[in-house]
Amino acid sequence: MNELAGAGNDSVWTSLGTYTLGANVENLFFGGSGNFVGAGNALSNMLVGGAGNDILIGGGSNDLMSGGVAGNDIFEFDAAGFGNDTILSFGASPAAGQDLLNIAGMGITSATFAANVTITADGADTVVGIGGDTIHLVGVNSAAVDQTDFLMAT
Repeated sequence: MNELAGAGNDSVWTSLGTYTLGANVENLFFGGSGNFVGAGNALSNMLVGGAGNDILIGGGSNDLMSGGVAGNDIFEFDAAGFGNDTILSFGASPAAGQDLLNIAGMGITSATFAANVTITADGADTVVGIGGDTIHLVGVNSAAVDQTDFLMAT
């Protein structure tokens, strides 16, 4: 797929197990069955997984991500400067399907977590702060989010 910069808002629907958005494409939707790995780009992306155990990697802008209504999903943040991302349908409870925030690529360990990560309430939502970047967990009570919701470097 070839897309020119500023040529509209573009979407990809895929049933492939892995897909990375090309330059200048904004949205990625998984319509297949099973697990999915989807990656965005430097634009503000919308990434939507399916019913499997998905891994969604936003990239370097303000992304909107949803792992779907089922599965144990992982939302990956590889480096500082990922932006101000929003996650819909994040499951912070192991009893109801445990989703995770992967911050291992940022070098944060369990020993450095408290110095680098903040978890605060924003009404009925939770905001996770990492440096100048944020992850907005829509509809998630901040009391339900702790270190067990993160994958960290070792």
